[in-house]
Amino acid sequence: MKKTLLTLALCGPLWLTAQTKSYQSSEDALNQLLNNPQFVEDVVKLGNEPLSAQGIDQYLSKYVPEYANFKMSNNLNFDQLYYANLNDVSTEAVTDKLSELLGLNPMQSQQMKSTLTGNYTYTPTNASSGIAGQLYDRRKDPKFDYAIDNAVDFFQGEFGDGGGLKSFGIDVAGGLAAYAFSGINKRYEEKMRQEKILTDAMSDYNVYAGGGMLKNEKASQNDLYFHGQAVGMSDIQFSLAKPMDYKGAIPLLDKAIEMYKKNPARAYYLFQAYQSRGKCKMQLGAYRSAIIDFYYAQALVERMLAGNLPDRSVQEHYPDGFYDSTNKATFGKGKIEFTIGRITKTDLVTVLVARAYAKYRSEDFTGTLADCALAQQINATLPPTGKANDPGAIILAVKAMAEFGLKDFAKSYASFASANLTDALVADNDADGIVDFSDRDKAGKPFMLDYAENLGDVLYIGLPEYFPYDIAQIHGLSAYKAGQIDKAIATYEVILQNEIGKAQYTQSEKKAFTKSGGDVSTVYAALGNFYVTKGDKPKALSYFDKAISIKPDQLEYYLNRAHCKKLMGDKAGYDKDMAVIKKPESTATIKKTEEYYGTKIVELETSKNNTALIDLAREASAIYPKNDKFFYTLVKSLVTENNAQKTQTAVNAVGADAKKKSVLTALHSRQTGDVAAEEAHLTTAFDNGLGLYEAVKIYPIQLTARPYYCKVVAKYATRTNNTFIPADFDKEKMRKSLDSIYNAIPEYQNATGIVKKMLETSKRKEYAKNLGEIENYLKELDNDKTVTEMVSITSLDKIECLFILEKDADAIKFAKKIASAGKIVPLPDNPICNDALIGIQTIAQGNCQ
Repeated sequence: MKKTLLTLALCGPLWLTAQTKSYQSSEDALNQLLNNPQFVEDVVKLGNEPLSAQGIDQYLSKYVPEYANFKMSNNLNFDQLYYANLNDVSTEAVTDKLSELLGLNPMQSQQMKSTLTGNYTYTPTNASSGIAGQLYDRRKDPKFDYAIDNAVDFFQGEFGDGGGLKSFGIDVAGGLAAYAFSGINKRYEEKMRQEKILTDAMSDYNVYAGGGMLKNEKASQNDLYFHGQAVGMSDIQFSLAKPMDYKGAIPLLDKAIEMYKKNPARAYYLFQAYQSRGKCKMQLGAYRSAIIDFYYAQALVERMLAGNLPDRSVQEHYPDGFYDSTNKATFGKGKIEFTIGRITKTDLVTVLVARAYAKYRSEDFTGTLADCALAQQINATLPPTGKANDPGAIILAVKAMAEFGLKDFAKSYASFASANLTDALVADNDADGIVDFSDRDKAGKPFMLDYAENLGDVLYIGLPEYFPYDIAQIHGLSAYKAGQIDKAIATYEVILQNEIGKAQYTQSEKKAFTKSGGDVSTVYAALGNFYVTKGDKPKALSYFDKAISIKPDQLEYYLNRAHCKKLMGDKAGYDKDMAVIKKPESTATIKKTEEYYGTKIVELETSKNNTALIDLAREASAIYPKNDKFFYTLVKSLVTENNAQKTQTAVNAVGADAKKKSVLTALHSRQTGDVAAEEAHLTTAFDNGLGLYEAVKIYPIQLTARPYYCKVVAKYATRTNNTFIPADFDKEKMRKSLDSIYNAIPEYQNATGIVKKMLETSKRKEYAKNLGEIENYLKELDNDKTVTEMVSITSLDKIECLFILEKDADAIKFAKKIASAGKIVPLPDNPICNDALIGIQTIAQGNCQ
């Protein structure tokens, strides 16, 4: 009996422990054990037969499913199973093993030894300082005590009770079960604690990563929301189609930082906020202030690395090939894992690089070299990334810039050579308008961040957008000083590749260098000088011409061009340029090129100088009336300014174009409060070729919110003139674009059940709408009736479809239904949705003739 009890004490906890993955708590495990009478019989059998690997193997195979993966070895030393083979080992060995498992103190251990030798009579009611007290008081928890009491009752029911050794064996078995239960509960509680931390951290990350585009619902996350808003305004990844607002981002970062300081759990985000604020300050030229932020960031990352502050950042881990849509075996397969903590020494290195660069820009070249040396020391302990923006290479590049600033040109060129920089530093391989150094989605599938595709990346949160261009320019000048003319030319010409053409996805002009704050005319002028030195004077002349076309008031460019013309034997050209230098005011009469205006517009949009933008766009539109972009810019800037006098000035300057004149006159009428005149002028604009897509998607005139919107859509909406497709619509191009987007999103491939159904419905609607398939789109909207009638934009889309199909009565009837149902609630933070709701309410009034 003694052997059977102790075998049960061994095998019960062993079975429960092996089964922990199946239970949420020890109570669940215990119930599983108590509800299986066959288990007791098998344990008794195991305990009364000679112990063997085969016997234990059969027992475990039956009760421990995982055991199939680790069959017991025949070499097992059964003498080590002290309490399962009591007759074959000493009392001391049994006592030592049980005392260890039960956590007995020396006195309790002696009591156990005496009990086993018959020198002590065990009773469960002995003093709590004895063995019984230890067995029955392992944890002050009602549920836990209940579980152990049931375990003891179970053993007593099977083997009886009566005190002495039998009672001792029963309680020891219960105690050992408690040992297993305690482990299960502790593991479960720790698991729950970690899951709670992860859930909270993921919620925080989602608010932050939303870039301020998602409405925040928790006051406790306002700090993250402010931070996310600031990132959305100042991070190029969020600003493909809009100018960045570094000045506007700083007050939001100030708020977030002050709130973060009061919450140690926000240490990671405080670290990021200091970096982001430092970057914004550098973009605005406040380099010394940025340096202070980077010192704070350094201190934070060092404390997180040392474990003195918690790192509650979230790291995603994607299975290999998860985003590879060309590989069906891996695409969307596997589980995305999330873990807490992503801070590494690389983060410390990137902060030091940002601070070194800020010191370089403030002309503290010695300080730059000191920070570079510290960064190199830390980076030497890290493996190379193999990326074009590897920290080792970037540190050397910043060091080379400081050496150039100190006029040690030989050292500078040597450091650049050691950095082994490639064109990838300032290239734009995916043509999305973001230089690869700053682009987090430059490789792999479109719209999928590189780290999510396991392609690796190094992020420099604190460096401004112009940083890689600054490196490229100084690199080129360093090569020029070293007599490496071809290298200098190649470096500068890569910069120009990011200025020319349109971004792949937004179709806006790239002008990445200009948008970063650079002056592209200096690049053209430098290339002109490089080609003069090389001896290719015609090529040099073409670059000087380009520089002057962008900056016609830059006298240095005329001097350089004059020198080039003199070398070419063009005395008349030389005299002409020298005359400009002698009489600078004459540059005001030189006709400015489209390139000049296009570049200047980007500069003013980037600097948020709307007043100057109005004047420039008005001038550009008058000189180049066929360039619609100039006119669109003029309208947008006038809407922003909301100044009737300036709008009237633009009306007077627009010329004879009836459509453009009517658009501006309508805007002026709105700004003076004359709605009837506004309607009349905008109707004239539509009669002269203004399209609905152009009016709603391009001009920010809030057409859907105007009281005459119903008349406009009822009169002008057709299959080719609507708000779904532009006038120059290319259906096949749009289909390929949609395919590339949806094929890159694994959720659309991997979803199941109701989620899959919802995603497929959404996809069908997007295809039908963006391909201009009116009947199909209307069908999908009707099939998804509940959603359609709860969202103002989709409700208005349905109304427009009905007008296009000449079902005006049905359109008005549906508008009345939506307006009266009250299902759609105004959203203060979403003007597009609110304008759509106003449009529905206007149409519901039925004044559409």
